Amino acid sequence: GIAITHVDTHKHTHLFPRVGRPLLNVLERAGIPAIRNPFEPEFSQRLAHAGLKRRLQIRILNQFRAAFERHTPIHSRNIATTQGTLGVSATGNLNRATLTEIMNTIPPEGSFELVCHPGYNDADLARVATRLRNHREIEMEALLTVIPAVLAKPNSPQLIHYGKLAATDRTLSS
Repeated sequence: GIAITHVDTHKHTHLFPRVGRPLLNVLERAGIPAIRNPFEPEFSQRLAHAGLKRRLQIRILNQFRAAFERHTPIHSRNIATTQGTLGVSATGNLNRATLTEIMNTIPPEGSFELVCHPGYNDADLARVATRLRNHREIEMEALLTVIPAVLAKPNSPQLIHYGKLAATDRTLSS
């Protein structure tokens, strides 16, 4: 009874062709209309919120971008996706200033996903081993402050969910 709008993978492993290709075939057969585009666009990578090591990691992984976009279900738009994922380079550093910088660089055209890990650093989270535990409340505060301010501006980005992305993408391709 669940309407699945999209698929992504832990740590974006579907960026590797050996994972992405069979996953996309499953999505087509199952009628799942969209998948996360795990690649950070160049405009976002150029921002100063990531250290050298993180920028190099993203540059290396982005070498798989062309292969991802050439997968038949993506290229033919049978499976919808965005133009990229924002915030990958800011993982662990997504505070108010960083989020404001990211939001101010989004192009007026295209769809982009913002990756973030907001939440409360409570007893349940304390039982999980994650390097992002201490930053979750900072990200939540940034989202609750920056996003409403950005959306209040004229010609602001629109918030959508993957179900709408898939419907919009299919309308554009027909």
